[in-house]
Amino acid sequence: MKRFMLRLSISLFTFIIGVTISVGWYAFRQTIIRKEQSVPVSNVKWADYGTLMWHVQMAKTRGEKEYVMGSIGCGMGVATLEETLSNYTIVVAQPIEKKTYADTYGLSTWYRFRIIETLSTKTLRVSNHWSSYISSPANMLPINADEFLMPESGGTLVIDGITVTEYSNSPQYSLSKRYLLFLELDSAKKIGGIPWADEVGIFTVDDDGTLQGTDDDSYELKDKLASRFDNSMQRLKVYLEHRRTSNKTLNLR
Repeated sequence: MKRFMLRLSISLFTFIIGVTISVGWYAFRQTIIRKEQSVPVSNVKWADYGTLMWHVQMAKTRGEKEYVMGSIGCGMGVATLEETLSNYTIVVAQPIEKKTYADTYGLSTWYRFRIIETLSTKTLRVSNHWSSYISSPANMLPINADEFLMPESGGTLVIDGITVTEYSNSPQYSLSKRYLLFLELDSAKKIGGIPWADEVGIFTVDDDGTLQGTDDDSYELKDKLASRFDNSMQRLKVYLEHRRTSNKTLNLR
């Protein structure tokens, strides 16, 4: 009986401590929330909690001039060289415009690319593709026949006087450089995307036609372009043309 009473006393004591901590934490959180929201801002409709505009409003109440956030995007596994050459549209293109936009929870930067040369094309099945769920920004239309748009996460934008910056592992393109890109290209919408995360599959093209991967890590596509084509755009073009001609010959048999 004494043992039972002892266990009961310990259980009751533990329960009381738990309730006390829970009530104390709730009271503390409510104090913080009231302190954050009891700012004398007249005629302001507060945005939903956790949205980008809510964070902007909170930054303003704290007297800050900027708000910084981050995001990490995921992509598919990197394909082999032959799979990549077979399954993606390959172009040399240069970004000529970029604009950053805010959505509910973050920022996205859209690039307008002008196609300098198309090395290979692949018809994309768009019925379930991500491009079917997004629309090009109205102020980046129309899109010329030799252009396409590409959205990426992140960017910097001034919203209601607050400089918002979203850092992301998505690539950022320079308007002064040419790129070799392996694209999933929605030819109807003229929206393209790189299927891999970070800067995998993105190569700058120098004036002499030398390819340079923008991702420092080693991966098969990058390593094979170096070992088989010596990072030469001209050698890659010759191979793709030979590959295309051989496939045509094979199909005619």
